[in-house]
Amino acid sequence: MMSGPRNRPTQRRAWVLAALLTAAVAMGGCSSHSSSTSSGAARTGAGSNSTTGSQAKAAAGAGIVAGADTVTSPKTQVPVQQRDIVRTATISLQAVDVDRAADLIGARATSAGGRIDGDDRNAEGADRTAQLVLRLPPSALDGVLAGVVRLGKETSRSVHGEDVTASRADVNARVTALRTSVTRLREFLRKSGSITDLVRLESELSQREATLESTVAQQRALADQIGLATLTVSVSSPAAVATISNPSGFGAALSRGWHGLVLALGWVITGLGYAIPFAALAAVVALPVVLVRRRRQAPAPVLEAPPA
Repeated sequence: MMSGPRNRPTQRRAWVLAALLTAAVAMGGCSSHSSSTSSGAARTGAGSNSTTGSQAKAAAGAGIVAGADTVTSPKTQVPVQQRDIVRTATISLQAVDVDRAADLIGARATSAGGRIDGDDRNAEGADRTAQLVLRLPPSALDGVLAGVVRLGKETSRSVHGEDVTASRADVNARVTALRTSVTRLREFLRKSGSITDLVRLESELSQREATLESTVAQQRALADQIGLATLTVSVSSPAAVATISNPSGFGAALSRGWHGLVLALGWVITGLGYAIPFAALAAVVALPVVLVRRRRQAPAPVLEAPPA
């Protein structure tokens, strides 16, 4: 019976020791987990630092400047801003066979991805002319021009390029603003309550829609001019070269003499034709003068005395 009370302090000490060991084990696990976490974070930081350093080295090797607006490299160039250019060209040439040259020019335009907007051909006697209006991709304009020159003798050429970047930006901005305005007016029209507001909004909406359609048409026309260059080709027959012959011999001399006689008679007859009207006028003016002078110069009549 005496052994029970004595064993109670021993049991209490055992429980306290067990509790302390459990707490120590728990604290050790937390510390190990925190140390492992911190070590993992350190590894991650080291890895990120190494990655950042490698990226910095690569950027430095490529010539990239941090914080700059543009990226420059000794082997690359900064791309130029895209510009909107309207290209037009005209060329005139002479060809022996005008129709064949015009057909070949049209075939070159269509094979280059373009189209024929005009083909006018005329004939005046032995002279033949043709005028073609071609629409071509801007990149194909120079190649088609080089092919056209090979079909005849070039007499004139004119190539122009007009920068319409600002005009296109302005038209695009106007179209966007007008579309937004039309959308708002339609919303107001659906929410309008009074007849006065309804009439006013409908009138304003009609005006805005008409302006929007006109501006969109301008936008499409400008886009078409930018997307396709215009080439006007004029083809004509070569000018006839006059040949001067120099015949010799009696027959040739006789022929030239007869030709000179006919030419001289022609000039004489022509001169008489010019002179006759003036001669008639001079006769009409001079005839009264001659008659008056003859009357004055005529002798007075002698009166004979009557016989005694």
